[in-house]
Amino acid sequence: KASSAAAAPAALSPLEIETLFWRAAADKPFSIEYANDMPGSGFAPLPAAGRRWREEALANVGESAWNMRGVSRAKGSLLRFMKEEIPGVTSPMVYVAMLFSWFAWHVEDHELHSLNYLHMGAGKTWYGVPRDAGQAFEEVIRVHGYGGEVNPLGESSCFNTLVSAAFHDNISLVRILSSSDDAFLYKPL
Repeated sequence: KASSAAAAPAALSPLEIETLFWRAAADKPFSIEYANDMPGSGFAPLPAAGRRWREEALANVGESAWNMRGVSRAKGSLLRFMKEEIPGVTSPMVYVAMLFSWFAWHVEDHELHSLNYLHMGAGKTWYGVPRDAGQAFEEVIRVHGYGGEVNPLGESSCFNTLVSAAFHDNISLVRILSSSDDAFLYKPL
């Protein structure tokens, strides 16, 4: 007698999910929900003035000097000398996303490093272009994405085509997968 309960499908690997994303992006446009640039943090408030960070084994990164609420003002950071708070530079921002969400390729403000922490959820794939390949990558975007013109308000071709063109033109791309509870520092190459 066959069981009436269906077997649970096997979990997909991050590479399989990434493949599904590129396939879906090449097929037709689709909508996703994504919230970005929300001032705040999923980390606990910083310790009171004068209290030192715990140095023994920590329960989570929020109890360490890597707490995003204090990294920019920590000893050794030049950002600690800035008097004004700049959301996303001297204080953290929160991003909430769903499956297949993506954020445009960009250079960080003032070419600063980017420090990210994935609190929960499935892994996140990051792509980077080394600085010495930046102009060539922008040319691929201009030619293959905008038909020779750079018009940010115009329609661009599917991003899958752009990435394929970048590989075809031998432009170096870096791919990194971060997982839940990973801190990720992106330094302009």
